[in-house]
Amino acid sequence: MRFKAGVDIAGFKACLADADFPVRRLGHNDLLAANIIDDGERLWLIDWEYAGFNSALFDLGGLASNSEMPEVLREELLEAYFERPVNDDLRRRFAAMTAHR
Repeated sequence: MRFKAGVDIAGFKACLADADFPVRRLGHNDLLAANIIDDGERLWLIDWEYAGFNSALFDLGGLASNSEMPEVLREELLEAYFERPVNDDLRRRFAAMTAHR
């Protein structure tokens, strides 16, 4: 079955099954470059109107996608956030949040 816009529902459900929904944290949910201010000493996240509880991978995936982050930096982002080497399971769950296969 497909949505009118041509979205494959089975593929969409598979992506959702891969997502990191059980672990929820407060998230910004709109990490665009325009919502990050660098004052020279630290980064500030602004525009919290979409904030809510979500998977940390949603914000990390949004940040990577919105900034067109190359694969090597995506790996570094995940390693820095989770403070451990990236494994295939984490890559799979991250890909589900970025719609990047």
